[in-house]
Amino acid sequence: MAIDTDYTEINRRRRRDIAILASGSILLLLVLWVTGALGWIECLTAVLLIAGGAFAYNVGIVASARVHRPAIRTRSPRSSRANQHQAQQMIIAALQQPAMVIDAAGGLVVYNLSAAEIFNLPAGRAGLSAASLRHPELLTSVERVLSEGGSVTCELSAVRQPGQVWLAKVTELVSGDTVRAVLVVMTDQGPVRRAEKARADFLANASHELRTPLTSISGFLETMQGAAREDREAWPRFVDIMADQTAHMRDLISDLLSLSRIELSEHKAPTTEVDFANIVNEVIEAMMPVAEARGVALCVEGEAGPLPMVAVEGEVKQVVQNLLSNALKYSAEGSEIHLHFGGATSLDAAEDAASRTWSGASRAALLLARPTIGAQHSRAVWLRIRDHGPGIDEAFLPRLGERFFRVDASRGGPVEGTGLGLAIVKHIMAHHRGGLAVESIPDEGSLFSLWMPALVLE
Repeated sequence: MAIDTDYTEINRRRRRDIAILASGSILLLLVLWVTGALGWIECLTAVLLIAGGAFAYNVGIVASARVHRPAIRTRSPRSSRANQHQAQQMIIAALQQPAMVIDAAGGLVVYNLSAAEIFNLPAGRAGLSAASLRHPELLTSVERVLSEGGSVTCELSAVRQPGQVWLAKVTELVSGDTVRAVLVVMTDQGPVRRAEKARADFLANASHELRTPLTSISGFLETMQGAAREDREAWPRFVDIMADQTAHMRDLISDLLSLSRIELSEHKAPTTEVDFANIVNEVIEAMMPVAEARGVALCVEGEAGPLPMVAVEGEVKQVVQNLLSNALKYSAEGSEIHLHFGGATSLDAAEDAASRTWSGASRAALLLARPTIGAQHSRAVWLRIRDHGPGIDEAFLPRLGERFFRVDASRGGPVEGTGLGLAIVKHIMAHHRGGLAVESIPDEGSLFSLWMPALVLE
């Protein structure tokens, strides 16, 4: 081996240097003896000492080489391969993505736990064949890379998770000029596919929602220009309908723009300190005339004093206004809406204060609070609004907050709103790392609750 050769060469050079040094010293002593500067006894004694020292040094070098050479030679190719395999195991196990190494003989050299879960493999077991993966597309890609080299990408579905799609990248691992093994790294395509489906559904729903009022307006205009051109008495009714459809389309476009703006800034943490109590009271004051016009009483109960928090004031105000508007929309004349708000020492305490307060009601968590990294959550704020309207069937609770989903459509009655109000609320709460939940009992009413961290930025 190279290490053994280097060690022998070093010892050989050391012995040569000692021999040259000893020979030069003896020659010098002989010159001194010939010239009479040194007696023959002293000269002989010095020569014996130098020769003995050189001999002892050479013996020590030989003994040292015999001691160290076995240790060096124990680093055999088998030991080197074991160390290489252990290094591969450590690297593959450290990867968060599912990964594995397959050798040229078609054996699974190493794979991590993520890959074991996807392919239903026993964790930590050695000696498995690549055929146990049971994916012809992946095995074909592996064979291609082993024979041709390079890198190949293929899509495959998970064995234990139907419908889940993974993107597998098969890359060569070269030793010299030969592909000895391949590395397979997989990426979950689920989020990408869900985003594509959500985008397609959104475009389809948005175009449908906009087409409906446009079709209505266009139809009445054609009627007024054609069959009803001379029927001027019917025109005011047609104009009122077109005005309502125009207002609906204007509200829809406004909500779409608002939702788009919130989504664009959702990743940016709020930086302005506001008073949550003041925001709630301002919304209540603004909505009070609407409640009085509908004959609905607003019963408000909140903590005295300010509730400081870091938030976007306009967004939080929009959340409270949307929830209160929904409660007013579904409340009958003469009924009451109960609004409670306050502060808490933690997010968990705020969630307990805001929701799970209605015994016997069905509940669905529409959004879970997510603490912000780099911020301290010493306090939190919460709000709940309960109406005494028709309530919501338990089957529809989890769908609240979906874009364009409206409970009105499931009841067979007149459809109101744009179906984006709760979607906007949900995105704003996500922006503020808060939680959102709904509770309801059919024919008794609904309760919407929210809780947010009162962020203290470091």
